[in-house]
Amino acid sequence: MVAYEPGRYLRYDEMTAFLKACAAEYPALCTLEEIGLSAEGRSVWAVTLTNRATGAHDAKPGYLFDANTHAGEVTGGAAALYTIHWLLSGYGVDPVATELLDTRAVYAVPRIAVDGVELYLSSPTKLRSSPRRYPEAEEAPGFYAEDINGDGLILEMRQVHPDGDWKVDSEDPRLMVPRRPEDREGLFYRVFFEGIIKGWDGKAILPMRNPRRMDFNRNYPAFWNPEAKQPGAGPYPLSEPETRALADFLVGHPNIGAYVAFHTTGGVLLRPPSNGGDDKMNGADLEVFKRIGEMCTRLTGAPCKSTFGAFNYPGQEALVKGADDWAYEHYGVQAYTFELWNPDLRAGAQGYAQVGVKGLLDRTEAQVIEDDRKLLAWSDRELGGGGFIGWAPFEHPQLGPVEIGGWDPKRAIQNPPEGPLLVEEVTKAAAFIVQHALATPRLTVELRVSPLGAGLYKVSAAVRNVGGLPTNVTEMAVTMKAARPIEVRLAGDVQVLSGQVRQEVGHLEGWAATGGRPARSEAWVEWVVRAQQSGARVAVTAATARAGTATAEVVLQG
Repeated sequence: MVAYEPGRYLRYDEMTAFLKACAAEYPALCTLEEIGLSAEGRSVWAVTLTNRATGAHDAKPGYLFDANTHAGEVTGGAAALYTIHWLLSGYGVDPVATELLDTRAVYAVPRIAVDGVELYLSSPTKLRSSPRRYPEAEEAPGFYAEDINGDGLILEMRQVHPDGDWKVDSEDPRLMVPRRPEDREGLFYRVFFEGIIKGWDGKAILPMRNPRRMDFNRNYPAFWNPEAKQPGAGPYPLSEPETRALADFLVGHPNIGAYVAFHTTGGVLLRPPSNGGDDKMNGADLEVFKRIGEMCTRLTGAPCKSTFGAFNYPGQEALVKGADDWAYEHYGVQAYTFELWNPDLRAGAQGYAQVGVKGLLDRTEAQVIEDDRKLLAWSDRELGGGGFIGWAPFEHPQLGPVEIGGWDPKRAIQNPPEGPLLVEEVTKAAAFIVQHALATPRLTVELRVSPLGAGLYKVSAAVRNVGGLPTNVTEMAVTMKAARPIEVRLAGDVQVLSGQVRQEVGHLEGWAATGGRPARSEAWVEWVVRAQQSGARVAVTAATARAGTATAEVVLQG
């Protein structure tokens, strides 16, 4: 059994060793391949999970999940590795894992931002995706986040200042609250990220700088906009080797019909559209996206919301995302983003999973303070106070006396701490992935033969979709010509007298898409054939990439 600790965040070498061990221990179920190299030369790994004894991976319906488009969202990477381990160790033991690997091909890219995650896990640095400088190649004057007290964290700094716009909360002195217009007397503070001011003349505080603004999730072709409109987007779509590797992999596997990208935070499953309201989506696709989203809620407790509904605020340009938008808009893949981990929900505070960005921005000052107090109480209760680092005095080399403290951004807010809370998150993620993958379409073929005499036979084939999703998965796939109709072929030592040897029967529905009405999930094809010899064999094959290939064979007798 491959050694694996689900409650840990693995460094790159540990992850690579784990994946290689999986491929070595389960050679009939697991294949590991390098699909690209990062900017710093690390391998971007892809895993193929399927029982090769029941068919090649590309002849089965395909399902893809990935993680760590964003370097700091390491919960997603842990969820991807946990799911891989659960499927492999459960094969032959757990009926669900066994069914999935026998009938589908599951693909995983467990870490896209391999360079960024390594920096995130090995240093105090916080970053979005890539360690490389972007968009400015040179360092501009400004305030840069840095671990100046050497405790391994980048927190916040507060400094007593008569013009400060913050003050200490009256109920919990750890919490900083906004200074009100009527606050003229008392102790006031300026609050900054922990860091250093580069190029400072000792006068005005310079603006905060982020030298690593590359955002892989803005680098995909769908709705791509240049840096001025979409910060972090890169110089052109798929400019980064890591995003290109994922794109090439998805395009190179046309059997992939459904896809989930793991992110943090929020505890919410995000669906299309991201560029407008639900009226922008095909109605049939929208209903199926919602039905799968409701399944996620039942399995994990995470609500399903449109990206536009969750993030849009009136008067602002819509926030469009990346890989999932691109997969759906260009290829008709049923694609979601699963934002794991929700400390707000655990604390009883409001989060965007519950009220959306607009709801958060519309909170009153009193509501914001109350939510912050709830988070602190949750940290004390569930994390032993470890989520918030108490304020401690420090002599800043430029600003003089300050105090450093605040939330541990990596192991409390952006991700859960290692241990039981992480295990809980990755277990929920796997539960949804497995059921979503099993909902993908799958073809079967049943043959019926009727002897007509004189060596003639009527061969009837029932082609069925026994999966929950339609064989095209989405109507967008048909629109974008990414899902061909089912092709049925007859082969054998026979002469075909009526019926075409190859014919298309369109697409078949699945039960998950119908909302309770009878699904058109079956098509019949018939031929009249003459056997060329006694005991002639006839095989009928039905195939379409996203529902796989199915073959049935019969011996003509009588």
